[in-house]
Amino acid sequence: MSTVKSIKRQTVLGVCLLALLMLLYSTAIRPTSALKSTAVAASDDPAPSCHNIAVLEVNVGLAKEYSRLAIENPNSVLGINVDPGGNTFDPQRDAPKLAGLTTIDPSFRNRIIGDVIMGDNRETLNRVMGARISLRADEGGPFIVRRIASMADNCIFHALENNDLVVGNNVTYGERVIVHGGGRIIVAGEPEDPTVIGNNVTLKNQAVVFRSFVARNSVIGEKSAVVGSDLTPGQVIPDRVIYLNNEIFGTVEW
Repeated sequence: MSTVKSIKRQTVLGVCLLALLMLLYSTAIRPTSALKSTAVAASDDPAPSCHNIAVLEVNVGLAKEYSRLAIENPNSVLGINVDPGGNTFDPQRDAPKLAGLTTIDPSFRNRIIGDVIMGDNRETLNRVMGARISLRADEGGPFIVRRIASMADNCIFHALENNDLVVGNNVTYGERVIVHGGGRIIVAGEPEDPTVIGNNVTLKNQAVVFRSFVARNSVIGEKSAVVGSDLTPGQVIPDRVIYLNNEIFGTVEW
């Protein structure tokens, strides 16, 4: 029982921390028009507040359902396993598929959660993956992740609700890379397209991709973020830049 309580406590604390980080992230990243315009005061714009409320609601739901899952079976919040389900944005529990086979393996050193469809089998993932990696299809999904060239430590995949990820073959991920799914608006009023990373892409250490299309053979530099953009085949994003809405918006100073 003490083990269950400990896992429950750690799960709740971890997801609450995630909620705080997402709250800070959501207020820091705004559309270009909002970032560049001083015509409208922030207090007159209700969109950030509505978005923050939605972020908190999602993460409270995740905390509740992960706690329920841990109480039912502590092994279910370890390794390759189901998402908690039970939320309007993710009502059912899904298990990952590795090379076509539904797989649950609490002993695996990395977290692969929910509706994640991997091109590689467990043995290959054990070889090409580093440690402390989290591929979390517990809000958005599915994630389609084809064969991985290499994935260094501390990489994270996640997606906003009702959004998915599509990642091609032979992608190289540096340390602390974040790939985050969010709808790409191609035609106003039409369904949003997924975040996509093509074949043979390189994401250097601490690169971030969000709401974007990264075409084949592209390179995203160290500590650079590609947000709301469509990269062309072979495009190179320099180190330490924010590439927002298909242009360099600024530099990363850390």
